[in-house]
Order: sequence, then C-alpha cells, then structure tokens
Amino acid sequence: MFSSLTQDSKLDLAPKKKNLRFRPRRIVVRLQFESLFF
Repeated sequence: MFSSLTQDSKLDLAPKKKNLRFRPRRIVVRLQFESLFF
C-alpha cells in the first residue's frame, strides 16, 4: 500500500498545474482508503 503512495506522490510532484489542483484530494482519498483497509 505504501508503494502506491510513493508512486502517487512522485506523479504529483511532477511540474504540472493540473496535478497541483488534484493532489490534495487524491492524498485524502488515498488515506481514507488505507484507513478502511487497516
């Protein structure tokens, strides 16, 4: 699960304005999904 997090973080760090918009929501959703599995 943490591997997926690292991959998403790398993609979000890419210099793209679109990614900057969706980065916070994606992280929150990912954390919520992981909390459900744990």
